[in-house]
Amino acid sequence: MKGLSGQELDTALLEIFADQRERLAQYLRLPKGAQIILCPSGSDAEYLPVALARSLHPSKEIANGITQLNEIGAGSAPASTGKYFSTHAPFLGKHDNENLTGFDGISGTTIPARESNGKLINASEKMDKYCTQQLEDKRFPIVHGVFGGKTGVRDTKMPGSLEAGAKSFGVVDACQGRFSYEEMNSWMNQNSIVLFTTSKFYQVRMC
Repeated sequence: MKGLSGQELDTALLEIFADQRERLAQYLRLPKGAQIILCPSGSDAEYLPVALARSLHPSKEIANGITQLNEIGAGSAPASTGKYFSTHAPFLGKHDNENLTGFDGISGTTIPARESNGKLINASEKMDKYCTQQLEDKRFPIVHGVFGGKTGVRDTKMPGSLEAGAKSFGVVDACQGRFSYEEMNSWMNQNSIVLFTTSKFYQVRMC
């Protein structure tokens, strides 16, 4: 990359990112047609479902539900409603904005993993009810399931996207990376958006 700038730098980066997506698709054994979008962090990845929903359903109000609050990344909740999760942004530095441009008016809810006494909450059950209510209110729901939070808790259901995303988005937060190939494929088969980070240590068995 040394000495590259402008269009040359953009072209070189596009080639690198394309190679990374292809290698990840092979490593994860993704089905044909699955798409990979690269993000700088798990919190940044929370902007993707919202951006896709706004692009595909521009006339719909969007409602985004997050589970396992406080046991996932701290930036996930604000990002899920289109808000900045830091007072400083790349290339902008310090800013005073609350919402990213074009992300205004997105509602949301957060469901913690536990009661105040430590007892686990059935977040998936609450998320199902949330999804049903948003559909009744003519909003476009985005619903989450966490496949392993910071303390290892897994929601009981990993939501799929209803009518292949025409009716709702199901998001599987698998950022901990502790899933099998079969589980990943089951999420792909139900049209879930899967969030996955490579910030963990891995031991890969080569067959």
